[in-house]
Amino acid sequence: MAGVAEGSSAQREVEPHEVQNEVLTAVMHGNWEKVLEICKTNPSISIKINGVGETILHVAIHVGNQYGVIQLMDHMEKLDKGKMEKILQTGNHWGNTPLHQAAFMGMDKVCSFIARHYCTKKVVCCRNKMGETPLHVAVLHGWKRAFFALQMVMEAKGWRAEDYWNTDGDTILHSAVARGHFGE
Repeated sequence: MAGVAEGSSAQREVEPHEVQNEVLTAVMHGNWEKVLEICKTNPSISIKINGVGETILHVAIHVGNQYGVIQLMDHMEKLDKGKMEKILQTGNHWGNTPLHQAAFMGMDKVCSFIARHYCTKKVVCCRNKMGETPLHVAVLHGWKRAFFALQMVMEAKGWRAEDYWNTDGDTILHSAVARGHFGE
């Protein structure tokens, strides 16, 4: 059987997968410099980098270092602002965007950074498959600082939190009361 010729389409198909694995490993280890290097040298890298449809930012947020995530976003934005916006609008298998993930983790500084730098309804008010906005997610998990970071931006834009409800018909207030995240 003949070997694969250098430069053939079979050889090129392997490379993106290897690059994805390399960037995923770098993100999981919080090696932001390596992530940026990979993104610079591979501008066509896939937006989704793991089996559940998460982006570089989803995974970076899982790592849990707010300042590292903000630094990564700042540098990625300088590389390609359009791609950064697309990443921020990309939901995983559950429809959670990086902002949903930051709200879930209580990363108030990341929530604020995203909401202020990408202040569009597509980013700040998007819904996951449960119909929840990032603001809902922050409330559901009792992350007051993340809630206030998002709520301040929404209020400044005139977007009313009361206008958003999940697939069960619950508003943010319903969610807060049901979870006991009020009056504290």
